[in-house]
Amino acid sequence: MRDEEWIELLSGRRHDWMNQVQLLKGYVAMGKTDKLKAVLKNVETTAIEERKLFASGAQAFAFWLLSFNSTYDSFRLQYRLEAEVDLSNDDEWLVSHAHDIMDYLSVRTEEWELYEGELLIKENSLRWTWKGVFKPGRTEEDIGTVSESENEVTITKDWNK
Repeated sequence: MRDEEWIELLSGRRHDWMNQVQLLKGYVAMGKTDKLKAVLKNVETTAIEERKLFASGAQAFAFWLLSFNSTYDSFRLQYRLEAEVDLSNDDEWLVSHAHDIMDYLSVRTEEWELYEGELLIKENSLRWTWKGVFKPGRTEEDIGTVSESENEVTITKDWNK
């Protein structure tokens, strides 16, 4: 990664963290402890997932994930690593697969729709779940097993280590 890309990523992450701090301050000022607890839980979960992502050894994939929301305007993605996993040997493949997923989805999007996604990362499988209104499209076998229901697309891909 170029220095400029890292600076842009870190600036975006700082912005995201400052947004969380502003929420916390607002809920404290209003005395809304229930909302405060929810934001604190979200901050804690995000920090734990980032730690697991950094420990996975997949630097390029970590960069891709952390810069996702600023790269894709119509998509928002949250990720979760099921456990501590070593993805260092699969880093290039993970980034390539992620680009394939986004190429597949991007041609099926509706203008002005915001797509909410979750990515579950396991030792040797990924499960992408996207919510939103998608245009019909053909299933590409190389991206994984695709299942669709009203307003949801799920793509599961297993790989051998």
